[in-house]
Amino acid sequence: MFAKFVTGLILAAALAFAQGGMGGGQMGGGGMGGGGMVGGRNRGNMGAMGGGTRAQRQSRSDLLASRLKLKGDQKSQLQDILSAARQEATPLQQQLLQARSKIANAEIDGKSDADMKPLLDSYSALAAQMGNVEARAFSKLYAILKAKQQSKAAQNFDLLAGTIETPDRGAASGRGQ
Repeated sequence: MFAKFVTGLILAAALAFAQGGMGGGQMGGGGMGGGGMVGGRNRGNMGAMGGGTRAQRQSRSDLLASRLKLKGDQKSQLQDILSAARQEATPLQQQLLQARSKIANAEIDGKSDADMKPLLDSYSALAAQMGNVEARAFSKLYAILKAKQQSKAAQNFDLLAGTIETPDRGAASGRGQ
């Protein structure tokens, strides 16, 4: 029973991740600003705030730097930390995706809890390794922060972790950054 519950959570998370953003940055724009093609003419972003182009969203790493109030050298150090963490996380992300697929297929095939246990254990071990990558990156970031910046670090851990898991693709990526 527990295995089915965990499998359901994993599948729900995978589906939510696969859905991406809410349409921001894509042509034919829905989103909160309206816009898109209307009556054969491109109306742009004609939302409640008037005309003009849609403001570009900050990348996760830029948002993290902004929230922590990083200065020039700290920003470049953050990029180095994130780059190294992403390099270490990439094979883990691929293995996690394969493990989720195996769990989903086993669930579809009606495998017993005993058959599911090794798959779930494997997934848990991979998830723990990913958590370690994130924690090490956070530790390195924390070490370059000044005392005032450190007070804001813990509340931004999820943003750091999300930046490692989903590399910044610029503001027009269409994925929920």
